[in-house]
Amino acid sequence: MEQRKSVLLNDFSKCMPQEALSPTRPADKWELCPYETMDVKGTMLVSLRGGTPPPVTAPLGLSGKYAIFVCLGAYGQHGAMTINLKLKNDGSFSTFSCTENAQNKLEESFWKCADLTGQDITISKFCDGTWFNSMLAWLRFVPLTDAEWAAYQKEQARKDTKRLYATHDMHGVLCLGSPSDKQEWRYILEDYRDSDVKYFSMENIWIFDGPVSTGDADNMTYFRDGDRQVQHKMELYTDEQMKELFHYGRTMGMELIYSLRMGFWSIEFPYDQMYFTNQFYEKHPELLCINRDGAKVERLSYAYPQVQDYMLDQFSHMAEFDCDGVEMLWNRGAPYLLFEPPFVDEFMKRYAGLDPRLLPLEDARVQGMRCEIMTGFVRRLHERLDRERAERGQKKLKYVARGLLNLDDNLVLGLDFEQWATEGLIDVAISYQLQIRENLTGDVWQDGNPELLDLGKYKRAVLESDTALTERIGDFRFVANIETDFGNSFQLPIAERIAQFKRLEAYGVEVFHDIMPRQLSCEEYRRRALELYDNGAENLSLWDSYGRVPVRATWTMARRLGHKEELRSFNSGEGVLWQHHRLLMVRGINVSVYPPNWG
Repeated sequence: MEQRKSVLLNDFSKCMPQEALSPTRPADKWELCPYETMDVKGTMLVSLRGGTPPPVTAPLGLSGKYAIFVCLGAYGQHGAMTINLKLKNDGSFSTFSCTENAQNKLEESFWKCADLTGQDITISKFCDGTWFNSMLAWLRFVPLTDAEWAAYQKEQARKDTKRLYATHDMHGVLCLGSPSDKQEWRYILEDYRDSDVKYFSMENIWIFDGPVSTGDADNMTYFRDGDRQVQHKMELYTDEQMKELFHYGRTMGMELIYSLRMGFWSIEFPYDQMYFTNQFYEKHPELLCINRDGAKVERLSYAYPQVQDYMLDQFSHMAEFDCDGVEMLWNRGAPYLLFEPPFVDEFMKRYAGLDPRLLPLEDARVQGMRCEIMTGFVRRLHERLDRERAERGQKKLKYVARGLLNLDDNLVLGLDFEQWATEGLIDVAISYQLQIRENLTGDVWQDGNPELLDLGKYKRAVLESDTALTERIGDFRFVANIETDFGNSFQLPIAERIAQFKRLEAYGVEVFHDIMPRQLSCEEYRRRALELYDNGAENLSLWDSYGRVPVRATWTMARRLGHKEELRSFNSGEGVLWQHHRLLMVRGINVSVYPPNWG
């Protein structure tokens, strides 16, 4: 790391309170674990899976400005590796984890620069973070010159690099440790203080209001440890807590957005029967989407006014908060309408008895009427929230629409971003790495009339096909790398995709392009960002950024992706902003050549 003389805190046996420390491994204390690397000999602070130690504080005894580096154990292959740190003057904790999942390895990465005069540091696992491991090997403090400190502050004050849109689904808050008080909850925002983030979006999860299927969350099995955490701690997600987060975020200068999944109604096995349930959905099976073959689809349809009204009520409550905007998450929960009776009846009236169920979703007539319905909903949303905010004396909201990869992909779902832009219904649009298309490449068409579907053949294909007759391309992956049954026939070159969205900018809409998947190397982050910028993009989005931030080695690059002009000159940062160290001794056992491993 930095070669100048630095100060190393590598012995955590001086932490207070002393009764929270132990040379052994009790669940309610931090274990003091001696170790050696080639350059450092120290005592690691450890709490393994199932541990619930209290926070401890380490004195620093430093004065002046320093760059701070954090070194963690990288033993993540059997559970997440996470720890939380807070300087005395910080408003909340910051969270740290590793890129590496390797035995006998440490990972050191840059945290931030700070004036450490009179400061100490608190180390926490968060009391309910029982399902992950925590291993802190050392903290390194590199003194800064006056010129370096001034340059750091100048960099922090820049506005021209604020090109990133970050998101938090708010399930992760509870899943990754369940912070218990206001100060702990602020960690959600604190980690973005030193970044290029302009917009920060937090999701409304009140809508998951259904009970677990057993009626008893304690008498329930869960697919993931984190799901158990969320189910037991949902009561921590309150109006008061969200008010506090919006207030705290405002002190950081970010624009704060409140988001909602537009199709949050259900989730498939084995994630079902728990917190991803909604009472309105459970009570109204008559409002479900209906596929062309008559099968019910577990999504409520916007073709019904009752569904639109319910969603408007959710946004109305969200708009009461001191947020800068609301976000429609159209990348979650499609489809939003299919072939429900109101849609079919109106379509057949309009097109001389033609049955829309015989047409593909990409048919211009089907798309057009679906877009009319969905645009009508967005108009109602805009009118209602503007009116209610004005009545309360609140400032006008920004409206954010996060959609699929291309504008054409959104049209297939009935989402006409360009129409919304021309009507002034959206202020921000986000291209997310997901495409959802019908796969009608098989024998599903009428004999002698290949432009119309044969519903009998279609039903057989639904039953007999090796895969579903829809394809979800991308999502948590990078779309360009995915082969499909379509042969990528509807995938656009990146320049054309960006050009589509740039049409929205003519109407004053800010456009952001998502970078996926969520975990990338520093070089891959840089390459993806440059590819987008070089093809005309102005801004970038980081979906599920709460999972990216703690991985400090790669966050050192991701947080700076808004540096559009300087990005090409950046390197990976290895050796300067992050690096790995090999453990040679752990608890007096030589692991340098022949580690005991499993015995």
